[in-house]
Amino acid sequence: MSGTLYLIPNTLGKRDEFDPLPDVIPDGVQQIAAGLDYHPAGRDGVRPRERAKRLRELEQLSRKAHQTQVWIETPYRNGPLLDAMRQHCAGTSLLSIAVDLTLPSETIVTLPISEWRPERLELNKRPAIFSLLAA
Repeated sequence: MSGTLYLIPNTLGKRDEFDPLPDVIPDGVQQIAAGLDYHPAGRDGVRPRERAKRLRELEQLSRKAHQTQVWIETPYRNGPLLDAMRQHCAGTSLLSIAVDLTLPSETIVTLPISEWRPERLELNKRPAIFSLLAA
């Protein structure tokens, strides 16, 4: 265990600290630490050329099926993906980004998309898992 504490939203609107349990698969750690539904989860990708359309589809699927949609991106495209999500997804949807899992620099941040606008997690060339749960 890395000893990293994660900030996750709770039902009272505050953020709690959480230290994940060992021996859980990385995307499971990310979803649990983010406070998102762990099961069921959809896993799919977002191709750069059809990014806006695909993000809207994934958000609609998440809303309809009550699923967290999980995917990874090539690390050098993480920033453009976050920008596209901020532009094309509903501000109330929850976005969790986990970077550098299992490394000393691991970080998991979960915020409504509207709160990602002023805040920027350094994503460039860092391995990341993206999770989207439509509100």
